[in-house]
Amino acid sequence: MLLIKWILYMRVNIFFYIFIMPALIVFYALWQYWRVSDIIDLAWHAHSAEAAGIIFRSLLAKTGIMLGALAIVVSGLAMGLCHTSAISSRKSQDQLIKMFSRCQKLLPFIMVAQMILCGLAVISLALSELVWGFSHIKLNGGSAKVLLIIVCGIGSIFWMLLKSLLSLKKCFALFHPTDNEIRGRNITREQAPALWRWIEELAVRGNVVIPDNIVTGFFDCFYVTANAVRIIDGERVTGNTLYFPLTYASLMSKDEVAAVIGHELGHFTGKDTEYSLRFAPLYAGLRNNLEQMAGNARGVSYTDKVVLYPSLYMGCWFLEKFHETVSYWSRLREHAADEAGARTGTPLALASALLRISALSDIIWQHITLLLDNKVPQENWVATLLEAAKIKGSLDVNASVENEVQHPTDSHPLTRLRLEALHIPIDETLLLLASRPASEEDYQSIMSLFTGSQDIFVAMTQEIAHEVSEQKEKYYEEQALQATRNVESFTFYGAGNTLWMWSWGLGVLCVATAFIFLLLTIGSFTGIAITVILGLLAFGLLLCFGGWTMFRNRNKALFSIDRQFLSSEDLAAPVALTDIVTCEVAETAGGAFNIHFYWRDGAPVPAMAETSSAFSDVDISAGKQRISISVTGYLRREEGNRKVSMNAAQTQELLNGYFISAYARQEINSD
Repeated sequence: MLLIKWILYMRVNIFFYIFIMPALIVFYALWQYWRVSDIIDLAWHAHSAEAAGIIFRSLLAKTGIMLGALAIVVSGLAMGLCHTSAISSRKSQDQLIKMFSRCQKLLPFIMVAQMILCGLAVISLALSELVWGFSHIKLNGGSAKVLLIIVCGIGSIFWMLLKSLLSLKKCFALFHPTDNEIRGRNITREQAPALWRWIEELAVRGNVVIPDNIVTGFFDCFYVTANAVRIIDGERVTGNTLYFPLTYASLMSKDEVAAVIGHELGHFTGKDTEYSLRFAPLYAGLRNNLEQMAGNARGVSYTDKVVLYPSLYMGCWFLEKFHETVSYWSRLREHAADEAGARTGTPLALASALLRISALSDIIWQHITLLLDNKVPQENWVATLLEAAKIKGSLDVNASVENEVQHPTDSHPLTRLRLEALHIPIDETLLLLASRPASEEDYQSIMSLFTGSQDIFVAMTQEIAHEVSEQKEKYYEEQALQATRNVESFTFYGAGNTLWMWSWGLGVLCVATAFIFLLLTIGSFTGIAITVILGLLAFGLLLCFGGWTMFRNRNKALFSIDRQFLSSEDLAAPVALTDIVTCEVAETAGGAFNIHFYWRDGAPVPAMAETSSAFSDVDISAGKQRISISVTGYLRREEGNRKVSMNAAQTQELLNGYFISAYARQEINSD
C-alpha cells in the first residue's frame, strides 16, 4: 500500500520536514536580520527610501523568525498530543474513541496552520531579498533579469500558497464520515419475511442486536455498518445495516451463515456499537484520504515541499501513532464477535465458515469476472455461480488457515489465531467440513429464506449486466479512439552536455600529477610511489577515454519510440511497447531526470547492444526488470528539422500516451 510505504519513508525524513525545514527558515531569517541589525537604529531616524527599505527588511526578517518558530512549536505540540493520546487510548475502547475524535478534530487545523506558517515565512524571506535587490542592484540588463527571477519566484510561492488555501475545504472534509455506497438491494420485511424471521431468531439465540436494514448484493462478503448507507439506485438507509452477500451465502450451509451473521451482529453489542458507528468509518476514511494525499504529493516542486510536506507528514505521524492501538483493539473486538458467532451458530460452524469464505473468494471473483465479460449466462448470477462452484469440486482450505478474512472497512486477525481462541483444533473433521464441494442442499436452504422474492436476484443481475454492457460499449469506443493516437515516430536526444569536458580535464590533471610525482621520485622509487603513479595514470587514462566516448556520443540519439516499439542504439533489439507495464520519469538533483521502463513478467528480457559502451546513458537491470535512461539537463525531441526541449513532466505525459495507445491497439486486435 502506498501509505505504508510513505510512512516507512517518513520515518527517515520526518525530522527534516517537520523540524529542520522550519528551523532553516528561522536561521535564514536571523541571518537576514543580522545583515541590517547594525544600521536599523540609524534607519529609524533617517527619511529616505533606502532607510525605509532597511526597516521593511528588518520587519520581514522578524516575521520570518516568528512564523518559522511558530511552525516548530505547533509541530512539537501536535506530535506530543498525538503521542500521549495514542498511549492513553490503550486503556479502553471508549478512551480510544475519545482520544482519536479529539485529535481528528484538531488535525486539520494543525495541518492548515503548518501550511500557512511555512508558506508565509518563505514569502517573507523572498520579499526581504527582493527589497535588498531593488536597493543594492543597479537595474542594467543582467540585474533586471535577476530581480525578475526573484519576482517570479515570489509569484510562484504566492500561487502555491493560494492553491493550498483553496484546498482547505477539502482538507477539512477529509475528516468527516461519508455514506457507505453499496451496489445491491435493500430487502424489506415484506419482500423476504422468512429471512427477517430467521435473522431475528439468530439475534435472540446469540444475544445480539437485530439489524435495522438488510442489504443483499453480489460483490462483498458479510459485514455490518452503523454508518448511513446509500444504495446505488439512490435509496439511503440509516441505522444498523447487515450486508448479506448472495454469492457467499449460496455456497455455505445455513449453520455456517448463521454463525457468520451472529459474528457480524455481535459488533453492534455494547461498546462495539459506538466503535463501529464513530470510529471505524472515520479511521478508514482518514487512512484512505491520507493515502490519496501522499500519492498527490509525489513529484511536487521543491517550493511546494517546503509548505505541503510538513502538514502531510504530520497527518501520517498521527495515523502511525494510532495504528498499533487500533490493531490491538481490533483483535479484541473480533475475538469478542467470534464468541457471539459461536453462540448464534456453533463454534465448529463458525470455524468452518472462516476457512470456507477465504477459499470461496477466488472462485466467486473468477466467476464474477466471467460474468462481467459476458462469457457465461446472465439470467441469474447466483444460480450460475452454484453450477460453476460444483465443477470446481472440493475446496482447498489449507491456505485459508494463515489468511485473513477480508473486510471493506476493518481488519481481522489471522484465521489460525481465531480458531485457537474458539478452541477448535485444525483436524480432519474441520478440514473435511470446510472443504466440501458446493451442494444443491446448501443452496436451497439459503434460497428458501427468499421465497417469493427470487425475482429480485434476476432483476439485480439484469441491472448490473445492462450497466456493464453500457460501460463496455463506452470503453471500447474510447479504446478505438485511443488506438488512432500516438502513431508518429519520435527520436529523443540528450541536452548535448559538457560533462565530457570535466572528464577530460580531470583525466589530464590525474595524468599530469602522475608525471610530476614520477619526476619528484626519480632515483628513490618505493612500492607505494609506484602504486600511486600507476593508479593516477590508470584513473586519468580511464577518465580521458570516458570523456572521449561522451564527446563522440554527445549528439547521439538516446532512444526512439513509435506506435509499436521502443528502440535505442544501445539496445540489442527493439522492445515492444506492450511488453512494458510501467514508465516512470524521476527527477534527480541538478535538474536531471531518469526514465525507467519496467517490463512485464514473461516478456523477452532486453539486452545491451554489443557496440554499447560502459559510459552509455542506457542501462538494463534484469533483477528489477527495468531499462533506465539517464537524461542530463533536459531531453530534446526531434521534430522536423529542429529539436524541441522537453522537461520531465512533458516526457512522462508523452510516453504514457504511447503506451496507452499501444495497449488499446493490442486489445482491439485481440478481440
